[in-house]
Amino acid sequence: MATGYLEARFESGGPLNESGTGPFSTKTIYVPVMSFKPSPGVSHLLRDDENRNQDQPLTALPEAYDPSHDLEVRLYPDATGFFFTHTLGLPATIAGVNSGTVADMFGSVIPGGCWRHRWTAPFGPSGAFPYTTTFRVAYKDQLAYFTMKGAGAQSVSLETPEKGGARLKVSGPALVMQGTTDHALSPAYETLSIAPFMKSSLSIPAWVGLNQVATEDFTVNIDNPMDSIRSLGIASFFPDRMEKADTPVTFTGSIPKRNVGTADYQALVNATSFAGTARWQNQSSIGTTTFKYAINMAFAALQYTDGGPQALENARNLGQDLTFRAAYDGVTASVVVELVNATSSYT
Repeated sequence: MATGYLEARFESGGPLNESGTGPFSTKTIYVPVMSFKPSPGVSHLLRDDENRNQDQPLTALPEAYDPSHDLEVRLYPDATGFFFTHTLGLPATIAGVNSGTVADMFGSVIPGGCWRHRWTAPFGPSGAFPYTTTFRVAYKDQLAYFTMKGAGAQSVSLETPEKGGARLKVSGPALVMQGTTDHALSPAYETLSIAPFMKSSLSIPAWVGLNQVATEDFTVNIDNPMDSIRSLGIASFFPDRMEKADTPVTFTGSIPKRNVGTADYQALVNATSFAGTARWQNQSSIGTTTFKYAINMAFAALQYTDGGPQALENARNLGQDLTFRAAYDGVTASVVVELVNATSSYT
């Protein structure tokens, strides 16, 4: 097997461009990626439209670079917390206590040795800039090394397929990608004894029509719009600013049903708002406690946005495809995301 690694750390002082050098978060993670694809986004200046009395293609010149990244990792507890922070800003973190005064959103008491992290809409960080990361990438067998700075988590999805473990997919633009010498790092990963979240981890305790119709699948997508900008602050082939785009962080997803259900159909056509929750409970316990690693989500005002009954045909189980969007009802936060794990801080 090929050797290599992906190290990630937050740019705690704001997005880093080509001239930026830090500061960085204390929290560093080596991501056990299934895949990580860095792209330099090269644009060359083609000059074949120039009249030079040459009936041949002319040499191109570098003009602009717009790097981006695309990664996939199983839903391990620490990696999940890192990329939730990358997308939603720093969480409100509280340590569990053995006196029983700290609980998760479902009322389960969180003991000492565990930490509860919560991200509540509207999500951070405040201001014009998203939370960005520096990736240090090593293709060790090929003796190739790269540094990517100002990387944003623009598109995030949580998928829980039938087999293969739950997946976290993250992609977005970056400000810089450069080849470097050997980073000379010694990767240290989350221990192998901790399992990723799986299909068996997932339950949906509250959702419209749930008692009438079995849920077939559940996917959550997070859209965190951002723009890489050339502000002319520095002379560079790369963009020098990463800014939040105009629309807010939005949670959407899909929740196909195994049967056509009247409650879900009526909610779709009437744009009915309803509350919902989702819960992933890991098979692994945190440290020496009996408390299981957990991801919890609460949605205050869900609405179905698309879908409908599947085609009528000669089959016993005819379902309904549905997509949803989480919105603000004017009172309660549109989304609360909660993670309970063994990580004390993401700062």
